[in-house]
Amino acid sequence: MQPQSLTALVNALALPKSTVHGLCATLAQAGLVERLDNGSYQLGTRVMDLAHAYMARTDAAAEFQAVLDEALRDYIDRQQKARPRRHVMASFASSLGEFDSLYRELAK
Repeated sequence: MQPQSLTALVNALALPKSTVHGLCATLAQAGLVERLDNGSYQLGTRVMDLAHAYMARTDAAAEFQAVLDEALRDYIDRQQKARPRRHVMASFASSLGEFDSLYRELAK
């Protein structure tokens, strides 16, 4: 993310300039943003510290695998509901030939 001027932040947040300035000052004290020499703001190093702490307690690979598994199950379910399995259709077709006369009698 590129550094943002105070004016850009005011416009993006639609808040008074004094409010945005106060918020930025508070965030800067917490290390969440840094004020650059030209007066613009960028994310502070504390943001990365928090991200690393979150990732350390989270198994991102396992979470991603769980999401991927669920998406795959949903996809397979949709595919199976959209068209019957071939063996089911083949069995039905063969039963039509074998039991055609019975089906006709039952249909009467």
